[in-house]
Amino acid sequence: MSEYKNRKKLILKRIGNILDSDIDTPEKVVYLLVEIKKLRELVDNKLAPLSLYRDWVVHAKLDRGGTTSKLIGKFDPYVENDKGVREMSTDFVNYTPEFFTLENIKCAMQEFLVTNDLPTKLTEDKKSWNSFRTQLLDTLFECTINPPDGRIEELSIDKPNKKYRFSFKLRGRRGKPVVKLDLN
Repeated sequence: MSEYKNRKKLILKRIGNILDSDIDTPEKVVYLLVEIKKLRELVDNKLAPLSLYRDWVVHAKLDRGGTTSKLIGKFDPYVENDKGVREMSTDFVNYTPEFFTLENIKCAMQEFLVTNDLPTKLTEDKKSWNSFRTQLLDTLFECTINPPDGRIEELSIDKPNKKYRFSFKLRGRRGKPVVKLDLN
């Protein structure tokens, strides 16, 4: 068996093992996303929501171009000087709902699991998905995204009153558009 196939088989086994357990800690979320990245590097290495979230969970601060600018670039068109922060928040949700529901990572994860013949309980079982999503958000809470350019200076997740929300700090403006997450 080739070295490539051995490495792929080993990584798939590790991913399968983590999927067979409950993903109930931030450490398991990080480990799963890192192992998926290793496999993707072996197989195709294309950019996807999985890559963004993996980068986000393993860094204290994302401040380089590439994935960071691509993500923040989705929101820049809705940042306008004549708009209030509430209107911008509404536009963010209306035009990029999959980001705020984490549906983008769920779909990418499902595709990855099916493509690699891995268990799909994580994305198909509501309790498993909710646990993963909560642990992911708790991990993302530790990291900010600070793109080098554009209208948004910082994207962070905070948790006032035990409710998650995305907070956008704008360049040269007061007030922050905030998007509250409804995890039901």
